[in-house]
Amino acid sequence: MNFQISSDKIANPLLVDLLRKISRCFAEIEQDFFVIGATARDILIRQLVGISSGRKTRDLDLAIAIPDWDAFEEVKQTLLAHGFQKDKQMYQRFYDGDYEMDIVPYGDIEREDGYIYWPPEEDIAMSVKGFADVLSDASP
Repeated sequence: MNFQISSDKIANPLLVDLLRKISRCFAEIEQDFFVIGATARDILIRQLVGISSGRKTRDLDLAIAIPDWDAFEEVKQTLLAHGFQKDKQMYQRFYDGDYEMDIVPYGDIEREDGYIYWPPEEDIAMSVKGFADVLSDASP
């Protein structure tokens, strides 16, 4: 199924602006991404059914395929150069004004158990099971 998302049907104009800003940032470094989590659900419900979930979220979760942790550092530096702020404690968290954004990397950094382990201590793990399948099934 080939499906196009229309920004006209995204209820939150701040989200549209943020997605455009992220698209420009990631285009600079040729980094693909896709939306995950509750925001992805809300976008699809609105696009397919035409109704809002009724949930007003000010967070965005993105997944990015990277070959190594240096690539995540490049993503981080690009976002900072474009005015995003980095959370001081949460590795994946960034802010654009009041909007909270988590960037979840996967790809070659994923271990056999389907998790990533954040450097340098590798004491925080996140499941990224199925992310590669989602990207391979996504339309360009």
